[in-house]
Amino acid sequence: DGHPLAVYTIEGNDETGDAQQRNRRTPVLLLHGRTWSSVSVYHLAGGGGRAAGGGEEDRSLLRALHETGRVQPYAVDFRGFGGTPKDESGFVEPLRCVSDAVSVLNWICERRDESGSRDSRPALLGWSHGALIAQITAQRHADALSKLILYGSTYNP
Repeated sequence: DGHPLAVYTIEGNDETGDAQQRNRRTPVLLLHGRTWSSVSVYHLAGGGGRAAGGGEEDRSLLRALHETGRVQPYAVDFRGFGGTPKDESGFVEPLRCVSDAVSVLNWICERRDESGSRDSRPALLGWSHGALIAQITAQRHADALSKLILYGSTYNP
């Protein structure tokens, strides 16, 4: 419906170029829960503590996934959370969240500049309320994703 969505990712500097590096990795879209935005859930950088090696503690799941060299993580804020403004309804509606998740999954696939085969589709990880959205997305739009991961789901699939 054209509503702006905040999407976050981490891309490193690689001698082969960011697009080539990104296309070698498995894309994963992370969906946050009902209370917090993606940044506070998936990209908690710093933390104020010290890591075992003496450096700054980093609790960013986005960064940890990216540093594996195998995963290209993305996270989206649902409407009214973090960087995504509320829409005219002012409510967080599950089916609207599903539609937004599908839009971002398709954007990720287009950004990868691939054929759209099932193997090139992003995986989808949902936490808490995001797990409900991921589950409905998989049920209604199975062709938009390659894998489904439900973490801390409030519903039994």
